[in-house]
Amino acid sequence: MFYYYDPTYWLILIGAVVALYNYMSQILIELIKMANLIVTIAKAVACGNRISAVLKLESDQENGTDEGKLSGSVEFRDVSAAYAGAASPSLEHISFRAEPGQCIGIIGGTGSGKTTLMNNLISRFEGMVTVISHDNYYKRHDELPFEERCKLNYDHPDAFDNALLIYHLQELKAGRAIDCPVYDYANHNRSNEVQHIEPAPVLIVEGILPFVEPELCALFDYKIYVDTDADERILRRLVRD
Repeated sequence: MFYYYDPTYWLILIGAVVALYNYMSQILIELIKMANLIVTIAKAVACGNRISAVLKLESDQENGTDEGKLSGSVEFRDVSAAYAGAASPSLEHISFRAEPGQCIGIIGGTGSGKTTLMNNLISRFEGMVTVISHDNYYKRHDELPFEERCKLNYDHPDAFDNALLIYHLQELKAGRAIDCPVYDYANHNRSNEVQHIEPAPVLIVEGILPFVEPELCALFDYKIYVDTDADERILRRLVRD
């Protein structure tokens, strides 16, 4: 009896096993990506529902005056604020009195609720406050294509045109109106639009880094930090952007 040994048989068998392993690895990677996407979407939906619930809340504050035009100062007396479902308040026991001509700086991490607080102040003290967002003073980068602008670090102090913001604050304090730049988040660049802002008794600046620049920080009479848990902030950022 004769036996024939074919070495190519074993080579083909090993090759098939390696190919199967590679295919299964690729399928597993795609399944992991899909699972991560499902988790991210679920978190984003939960965050969106939480933000929607906050925005639908009716204020139980009464207007400080029945007159058609407010006058005087903006005053906080032991003010605390928390988002629905939050483990701790974003603002806690804030008290101050801003007289006409004074400037308030509001900072906090991205998605912490600075803009929400700012909008509530505008609604509560209508006609008394002028609000400027530090984000609108990101530097213009027309010289860079969109792909390169996406790679820039927008959380670094050098990303902001603080010289222009300082000039605008000085103009508003002097009683002169300004044309504030408008930042386009979708294009990662300053837009061609401007926002005309009239002076008011109290100026409010909100952003993540306005206190870093000493000359800019010196313009603020009061400084407020909005503290919100990082997990809540990242979910809000996902919904917003």
